[in-house]
Amino acid sequence: MKVVIVGGGTVGWMTSLYLSSIKNGNEYINISSEEIPIIGVGEGTTGRFVDEFSKIHYGLNITELMIKINALPKLGIKFRNWTDKGDFYSPIDGTYTQDFYIDYSSYIRPTSQFTTLMNNHKTNYVLKGDQLEYNINGHAFHIDAYKTSEYFRELSVQNGVKHIEGTVRDFDFRSVTLKDGREITADLFIDCSGFSRVLSQDCGWEDYSKYLPVNRAVTFRTSDEKKNEYTVAEAMDNGWTWEIPTREKVGRGYVYCDEFATDVEQEIEKRYGQVEWGKEISFKSGRLEKFVNRNCVSIGLSSAFLEPLQATSIHCALVQLELFVQEFMSDIRLLEDSLLVQKYNEMVAKVYDDMRDFVALHYTGGKSDTEFWLHCKNMDKPDRLKSILHLAKIRLTRSFDFDNIIGTVRQESWNPILAGLGHFPQSVINSVMTSDGASQTFWRDQITKFEQETKWSIQDNLSADELNKLLLSLGTTIN
Repeated sequence: MKVVIVGGGTVGWMTSLYLSSIKNGNEYINISSEEIPIIGVGEGTTGRFVDEFSKIHYGLNITELMIKINALPKLGIKFRNWTDKGDFYSPIDGTYTQDFYIDYSSYIRPTSQFTTLMNNHKTNYVLKGDQLEYNINGHAFHIDAYKTSEYFRELSVQNGVKHIEGTVRDFDFRSVTLKDGREITADLFIDCSGFSRVLSQDCGWEDYSKYLPVNRAVTFRTSDEKKNEYTVAEAMDNGWTWEIPTREKVGRGYVYCDEFATDVEQEIEKRYGQVEWGKEISFKSGRLEKFVNRNCVSIGLSSAFLEPLQATSIHCALVQLELFVQEFMSDIRLLEDSLLVQKYNEMVAKVYDDMRDFVALHYTGGKSDTEFWLHCKNMDKPDRLKSILHLAKIRLTRSFDFDNIIGTVRQESWNPILAGLGHFPQSVINSVMTSDGASQTFWRDQITKFEQETKWSIQDNLSADELNKLLLSLGTTIN
């Protein structure tokens, strides 16, 4: 089978590398163009990134990966100024009691190993002798988009992927025609061209903008280069800012709604002082209705976009890839089965709709001191989110309230946000604790004990700044 992947950003080369691990006599070609720039603003991943990369490039040392892509660990997200009740964390690993039928710690005080690490400015990495090891698994990364693309391209080419420099002019499901006239035929085409969606023809569009209020972003740099162990999302008057620390820089940007923001520069400089301005990005949140159309599949930004909150882009792209490989890569003729294609499209749509509901949650229960946040408070909500918010008011959420399919967001991720935004009434917590025979005092004691034990076990762990210095020294030994 001959496979053409169009797009040379993070997802384009990640897809090339992922597929090239499937040999079976397949021929893989990546077509990418320097004319189409990489957004490249620094990105956050979920834990799936590390897990999947270990599968597709078995044996690669994680230390080497961090050095090559300028990555630092991401243990979660700190939501700053999101409510008038103080900051709160959303850890990658959920809460430490997540295996319990009811995760009481989510309601008493959300906590986890990663929360304790973040509170103490520790990563999950420790130096043992001359070896760097992580002693708590399941973490994500902050990555440099440019470095990641370059490294995945290098590995893809080493793995047999042919790279063609060019810009696609036409596509007819049989071949792509480049601007210089070259025509490249294939059995399967994969659109990783980002917002341009050059191969995603006649696929329909499901608009998310009525649920997700922001539509623009601008990047900027400040003089503060301190590396945190987590992403910071700080609520502003008309949206929110991100702070993503990679090894070489701290990437920042402001995600906002242009309907309300009248002077973005003034708003940012009032908060951060003088800044260095970067790229401006306009976007519309939503997804395709068909992710597979005949012999073409759309992956990543070419298929959907849900603003950068909660690092949805790379996560969902990996889920799409995994599902597509499972369903179709064994035999390209399976793409002719309309029922199988329909099931795939429905599954991927479910993943994105689920993520949409989770992201929309972040605009409920928080600030209400500006026109933008009042708009968020009163704007329409997806039916599923309405249902979860209703349940949270009358009983504590259960694991079965959330979908349990590949790539969807589960209770251990929803609960810290629900708790941080104040969606669990104290009266309900009290009544449930009593009826279930539990005790808030007991759970508070258990949580305190757990946090103390965790703090003791991580006392030798490196901070992000310490880890970065160590990686800098180790980098001289890795070509």
